[in-house]
Amino acid sequence: MPYLGRSPGSGVRTRFIYAATAGQTSFSGNDSNSVSLAYEDTLYMDVYQNGVLLKPVTDYAATTGTSVVLVTGATTDDVVEMIVYDTFAVADTVSAKDGGTFSGNVAMGGTLNVTGAFTSPGIDDNADAVAITIDSSERVGIGATSPSELLDVYSGSTNARIQVQTNNSSSVPAIEFRNTAAGSQIGMPANVNAMTFTTADNERMRIDSSGRVTMPSQPAFQAVPASNQNNIATGTDVTIIFGTERFDVGSNFASNTFTAPVTGKYYLDVQLRVEQIDTAANFYQLKIQTTNHTYVMTLDPNFSADMLYGPMSISIVADMDANDTTLVKLHQSGGTAQSDIDDESYFSGYLLG
Repeated sequence: MPYLGRSPGSGVRTRFIYAATAGQTSFSGNDSNSVSLAYEDTLYMDVYQNGVLLKPVTDYAATTGTSVVLVTGATTDDVVEMIVYDTFAVADTVSAKDGGTFSGNVAMGGTLNVTGAFTSPGIDDNADAVAITIDSSERVGIGATSPSELLDVYSGSTNARIQVQTNNSSSVPAIEFRNTAAGSQIGMPANVNAMTFTTADNERMRIDSSGRVTMPSQPAFQAVPASNQNNIATGTDVTIIFGTERFDVGSNFASNTFTAPVTGKYYLDVQLRVEQIDTAANFYQLKIQTTNHTYVMTLDPNFSADMLYGPMSISIVADMDANDTTLVKLHQSGGTAQSDIDDESYFSGYLLG
């Protein structure tokens, strides 16, 4: 506990005892106990001679703060005693019992423990009375003196509110944006043009004022053949070569192969323009081959004559794990190796979620 005045080791009352010599009038320095005489105010000092209380000015002078001078010299072995009380003033303090107000800055070098609610009437440079409150249930309110959720940010002027709340049935945290003037709703107030979500300081999703959602970093690709792939071999699965990327968000397509960057559901779509379809072939099979499964579309070329060209397509939703791969293959069973893959074909896909 800090003290004003002398340190606790000296106490608030100090006693100085001197054994006088014949005719001695001035007493200073170390007393018989080697304690050096010092005082702040003579109003808080008593001087005794042989146990008799002396009268200031009439019997002695004390003006220097370090000495006492008797008007009449002492007799040998007289005991001259000074009792000095520390002087201090208690002012500009806040009561530990009754509380009060600090009007200036308060710095804490250790931990501040608050057992009741914490409220600050102004938390910004403008001191515009935006309040922050932490109540006994550990709910934090900004602009809300009685927060109703874990975090309750409220602006009374616009009725806009942001709340971080807890689902009572499963204790799952949730964030709710609502406009109380228009009734409870999830979403941003009407005067907010867009809502964005970012990670690593990059925008990942945007909801605009019309409710349109864009995800600029969502994995997606489209690739086309750089040129025709002619005379497809028969009796085997032939990988379709997509040598030109039209777009590849996330750089997950390379060497005719799409590699899933994360586990999820992926929409995959293949459209082939196959020329010189051989009517003598038993069948054609267009395949999307993933690590976990192969999806097949079969064409029976039961025509009266070879087709100059014909479309083959397949669209699926594939369940893929991170780092799973997918290729497009074409299998011609029987017939002549005369079919070509036209460069108007394409392979595309994107992550659904």
